[in-house]
Amino acid sequence: MHNKPEMAYGEAILKKTIGDVMEDNCPFCQNSDVYIYKRDQKARSGDSRSIYKCRKCSALYPYPKFNKAESSKHLLSISTNQDGYKFDDPTRAVSHRNPLVKILRKCTKCRGTALDIGTFDGRFCFILGTVGFRAYGVEPQKNAVEFARKHGLEVFQGSFPEAVPEEVCGRKYDLISLMEILCYVDNIEKTLRMINGMLNDDGCLLIKNHQGYSRYYDSNSYFSRYGDYIQCILTIESLRYYLNLTGFKIVKITGETSTDLLPLGMGRIRNAFLGKVVNKIYNFTMLEHTLLDIKRADRLIITAKKI
Repeated sequence: MHNKPEMAYGEAILKKTIGDVMEDNCPFCQNSDVYIYKRDQKARSGDSRSIYKCRKCSALYPYPKFNKAESSKHLLSISTNQDGYKFDDPTRAVSHRNPLVKILRKCTKCRGTALDIGTFDGRFCFILGTVGFRAYGVEPQKNAVEFARKHGLEVFQGSFPEAVPEEVCGRKYDLISLMEILCYVDNIEKTLRMINGMLNDDGCLLIKNHQGYSRYYDSNSYFSRYGDYIQCILTIESLRYYLNLTGFKIVKITGETSTDLLPLGMGRIRNAFLGKVVNKIYNFTMLEHTLLDIKRADRLIITAKKI
C-alpha cells in the first residue's frame, strides 16, 4: 500500500462548504485530491486568497474566486489605463528576432487561416498576418476591437467559448493562438475541445502562458500579474494533461524569461530606444532559458498539433 505524499505546508485536503453541500473537487477536472499550495496571496482588492493545487491535473487555482462583477470592473480599468496597460501600435511587435516569430516559422507552415483568441489591441494578430496567415482575432473589449480595426486588422468583439461571433466560428483554421489567455478560462477542457473542433486536420495550436512554478511567484502574489479575476494558474503538467485529454500532441515546449524579472522594472519602459534595448535582452534571455529547467521558466510557449 502506497502512502500519499505530504501536502504543501502540512495542509489537509480542502473541504469547501456551499450551502449544505460539501465539496472537495478541483473546479477543472473534478478530482477530489486537492490541497493548499500557497497561503494568503494578496489580491489587488486588498483581500487575500489561498492557492490550491489539484493532484490529478496539476492546475493551481484561487479559492474562493472573485465574482464576475469584480472581473468586469478590472477589465474596465485596463481599458482606461488605470493598471498601466495601453494599446500599442501592433507593427512594433514584429521583428525577425521575436521568439514567437521564430517558433511560428519553425513549427508551422505559415499559410492558411489563423485565429488569435483574446487578441487585445491586435498585435499578435498582426504578427500572424506578417508571417503569412490570413489572420482573424476575437476580443471582448470594445475599445480594443475598435483600435485593432482602425489598424486594418480583422478583429471581432466576443468572448471565448461563451459568445464567439459568427464571423469567427463560421470558419476552420490552420492555426489558433492563445496568448496569455487560458488563466481567465473557467472550463479548460471545454475551451480546448472547442478549439480542436475549429482547427483543420493537422491544424496547430500555439499557447503562450505564465506558469505557476515561475520564480516570479517566489516573491510575488499570484494575483499581481493578471488581477483578481484569474480562474487558473496553469503549470507545465496541467498544460500537458489538458492538451492530451482534448486531442492534441505537443510538438515543442519553450521556456521564456519575462522582462518582469529584469532589474529596475525595465519591462515597463516605454521610451523607444530603451524599449529596443529591453526587447533585445528579453529575446536573449528567452533563448538562453530553453537550455535551463523549463519547469521553473516564467512563461511557456507550447506548439501542439491536432490529432
